[in-house]
Amino acid sequence: MKSYSDLLVVEFAGAASGAYAARLFAGFGAHVVKVEPPEGDATRWTGPAAGGSTAEFEYLNTGKSSLAVDTASATGRDLAARLCAKADVIIESFSPGPPAPLPDSVTAGPNVVRLRISPFGLDGPYSNYRSTPFTDFAVAGHMFLTGEPDRTPLQGAPGQSLYAAGTHAYIGALTALIAREHTGRGQDVDISHFEVMASLHQWTTTRYTHGGVIQTRAGNRYGSLHPSTLYECSDGWVAFAAVGNEPLSRFLALVGMESILEDERFDSGGKRFANADAFDAILGPWMLQRTVAEVVALAQAVRAPVAPVNDLRALLADAHLAARGFWERPEGTADPTLFPGPPFRMSTHGWRLTPAPAIGDGGRDWLGLDPVDANLLHDAGLLRYDA
Repeated sequence: MKSYSDLLVVEFAGAASGAYAARLFAGFGAHVVKVEPPEGDATRWTGPAAGGSTAEFEYLNTGKSSLAVDTASATGRDLAARLCAKADVIIESFSPGPPAPLPDSVTAGPNVVRLRISPFGLDGPYSNYRSTPFTDFAVAGHMFLTGEPDRTPLQGAPGQSLYAAGTHAYIGALTALIAREHTGRGQDVDISHFEVMASLHQWTTTRYTHGGVIQTRAGNRYGSLHPSTLYECSDGWVAFAAVGNEPLSRFLALVGMESILEDERFDSGGKRFANADAFDAILGPWMLQRTVAEVVALAQAVRAPVAPVNDLRALLADAHLAARGFWERPEGTADPTLFPGPPFRMSTHGWRLTPAPAIGDGGRDWLGLDPVDANLLHDAGLLRYDA
């Protein structure tokens, strides 16, 4: 059985989805080679700069090597094919459309796991459609659920579909690698942004399939119970989700407002939802007189689910994430930029964060080229690396 640290992953990713899947492989110890054109991947140059490249590139490509070749030329295709012949996993993703087919000389062998990430999958009536995360959020039904009642639907978090697709692509690749241990053969894994986002629905789909109810926008009064909403405090906002009578009564008793639940309009979560304006008119002014930290501390002391609405500055300074070492700096660099850690942790298999590669850094080592031949290719502009 091949160990994880011996895996070679070759990435042809012009979109964040494939680059993020490859980043997860690299962080947990696999060898990842990013194939990019001699001038460098486009994401190196578009966006806020960090360490000479954009912040997006530096984040998505930690721990990788770079092979900078001109795959539009026969020589470049042959070099990419030489690398792919050694690969365990090949990742392809291009945006805004489906992955362009790799040249015949680069196609995967029978024991290779090949990830192909696209907006709508490799077949079906939408397979040639173009998309962005904005349209992904819309077509998958999430935008219809987001926003205030009777007002315009709202977009979700930027890039959500790309990073969700990248995470699921990584899971799909690991599943295929496990299957390879039993069959001796690789397989293609087809990942669709559309299907990934559609699979992330929860009770909203089953509420329709099992009850015929189409969930509509509820704003910040989430679901059909109350209070699951936002309350403004003296210095910010809290997300308050003590919808059940038990946690809510504990909180109200703690702050001396338990009499609210004696009103028959408020004696169940459903009734509170139907009379949410009246309920909030009582509890809201109390919230405005307290800080976010005070409300969260009081609620959590009685096991009521309440959290601050953090901006990014607060998130980076969060004490819990700091205690768990979530924010990291790449090893061996003085760059002050912090990166998020992995989405999961394992007790015996660590995560390692090393800097993103310079153009052509490390990838040619996998080609086994004679140094003279490598220099000739470099001089011809077909293979780029720092001399």
